[in-house]
Amino acid sequence: LVAAPSAAFAARHGRKKKWWFKYHRNANAGVAAATLVGAALVLNARGWSTPWGPHGKIGATVCALVAVQTLAGFRRKSFARPTWAEWHRIVGVGTWAAGAYNCTTGAAMLAWMETDQAWERPTAWALLSAWIAVGAWAESRRQRRVTTLKLRRTA
Repeated sequence: LVAAPSAAFAARHGRKKKWWFKYHRNANAGVAAATLVGAALVLNARGWSTPWGPHGKIGATVCALVAVQTLAGFRRKSFARPTWAEWHRIVGVGTWAAGAYNCTTGAAMLAWMETDQAWERPTAWALLSAWIAVGAWAESRRQRRVTTLKLRRTA
């Protein structure tokens, strides 16, 4: 709920900085590693034979999407740039949304099972809400700048 949105934020709003791509790639590589290692640890603890509920199924989907995004990042030059950029953005947002949902439901499940973990659910929702607010603010600033530039060109 921190590294993936910050990597997407750098890609969307930090392109004037020289370091944005390295940060985007490395932060997402860290997210991919943490996601896949976390899933492996859970599967090791609970096993494959236990029935999967919605949280497990969404988690498996998130793992698959994270793997697809990571592999596609290495193959990005194999596709036409506009097609790849649109696809990458759509799959990235979908992966983040599914991952955020799964993190918040997982935090709720953990708070329900372990009373000393009750702080995790509000923390997950606070992080999620903060990123949505920051993203909306940055996007509105970006749109305002684009509109201002278009108006100056037509004046």
